[in-house]
Amino acid sequence: MYEEQAATALASITEKGKAYVLRELTEGTPADSLKPWEPGTPAIVNHAIFGVKARWTKGELDSGIKRSDIKLLVPASGLTVDVTTKMVVVDEDEATEVPFNIQHFDLIDPNGEKILYFLQLRR
Repeated sequence: MYEEQAATALASITEKGKAYVLRELTEGTPADSLKPWEPGTPAIVNHAIFGVKARWTKGELDSGIKRSDIKLLVPASGLTVDVTTKMVVVDEDEATEVPFNIQHFDLIDPNGEKILYFLQLRR
């Protein structure tokens, strides 16, 4: 029912936006099964995404969002994972590649059909 809106969001953001990396840190498997309290080395899983930066509205800024926070719009179609606040976003075009923490996100998903994520990013 909402496939057209999802396709439009994906096409527009792919055309106007840029590539980012959604980075997920997964829990490691314990090296010794007899010592499950000693976690193994976590694995880093990178997911390629496209996003476009948008401006905050005055109302959003008045609600406690910092002016330095970034609003990133990311199409949900094509994502193989659900976004969580435990993930980070990396802009590989920046020399430092310091990740942005996901402070908060909203998902437009009428009738459970995921269309668009609004990410609030902060360093």
